[in-house]
Amino acid sequence: METIINKTKNGSVIKISEPVVDYHIEFFSMVFVLSTHEFNKFKEAVHQLNDDYWGFDLDENSRRKIQVPLANRIVSLNITKSELRELKQLLIPGMMLYRRFRSEVLNGNSINAYFN
Repeated sequence: METIINKTKNGSVIKISEPVVDYHIEFFSMVFVLSTHEFNKFKEAVHQLNDDYWGFDLDENSRRKIQVPLANRIVSLNITKSELRELKQLLIPGMMLYRRFRSEVLNGNSINAYFN
């Protein structure tokens, strides 16, 4: 049985329940098939990457600098800051909405203004 966990413009996360639980992550032209444990580790690794740390935004024609570690440590993804943000949005639904909301509140903006 397949369940779509989340979709973005350039990717999707699908949970396959039979014969064993696997997660299929499609992101641009890449496809990852991960066990539940691997999926959770990958999600945590991506979540911990601080895209603000990089301090620059590369365009699509530049050499990509942000390395996202994968479970086997042999392969890593080299992606742009905007691609990292989309990957986070794909893996952790609601995270980007939370970040925008938190930023608004910390900057002293009214919560009501945020929802209007």
